[in-house]
Amino acid sequence: MTTMSKHRDNNFRKAYRAEICAPVAATLAGFVPTESTDKYFVPRGEIKLPENLQDEGRFALLVDYLFPRCQDWKNELNSRTGNKTFELSANHFLNEVIPWLTKILIQDGIFWIENCPDNSAAKLFLSKMSHRDGYNIFGQNYSQWARTKRNGVKAQVTEHNALQKAKYEGVAAIMVKQSQMEQKIADQNILLLNVLAEVRLFCF
Repeated sequence: MTTMSKHRDNNFRKAYRAEICAPVAATLAGFVPTESTDKYFVPRGEIKLPENLQDEGRFALLVDYLFPRCQDWKNELNSRTGNKTFELSANHFLNEVIPWLTKILIQDGIFWIENCPDNSAAKLFLSKMSHRDGYNIFGQNYSQWARTKRNGVKAQVTEHNALQKAKYEGVAAIMVKQSQMEQKIADQNILLLNVLAEVRLFCF
């Protein structure tokens, strides 16, 4: 890799080699290292849309509800006088990005309301969604689920960290003992050399 990237060895070490080993980095990042798999828990990533919004028609109505000018933008783009300079990117934004963003709002909105109740964006979102499609109940259920799951993940990480700490302390103790033995051998070698020197003087 050093040769292919044309990096000098010292630059390669600074840029690519980690200061800590991979398992430690994974644990610090919130992963749960196990023997079988490493799992990273992001609550919103596992939240599915409410069943009543999985229907394309009802979801389209929600997109228009959260982005009330979206249809106007589409009509303007498709009109004869619409700006066609960025037609491809505009179509992608209106037909792909905004629906995707709607799903993100549904997922993240739960935690905005719970964690940042005084935030202006959270208040605006709550005002629009509080009485729509059972979102309050949906949010409460998933919030409780995420809290329970997060606590379980934290417990696993804590257990893993304690196990790794015990292993580290065990290795450290062995290394200390080995160092002490090496020092003892070194002292004995010095003593032996002194004895040999005295014997040589006595003999000659």
